[in-house]
Amino acid sequence: MEIKVRGFYPKWLADVLAQCHAYPCSFSKYGEAYKRCMQGGAEHAGNKGKAVAACA
Repeated sequence: MEIKVRGFYPKWLADVLAQCHAYPCSFSKYGEAYKRCMQGGAEHAGNKGKAVAACA
């Protein structure tokens, strides 16, 4: 999920996200594709359109 806001998150939203242990992280679909390719591309070919693990 991506949430974009100008400035700071509203307190109610920050509280809800904290309860779910959801925190900002960086993610690049191109970087992820590169890592998958370097790990043996063919075994990951079937993952097209599937969710990618959340950032830790």
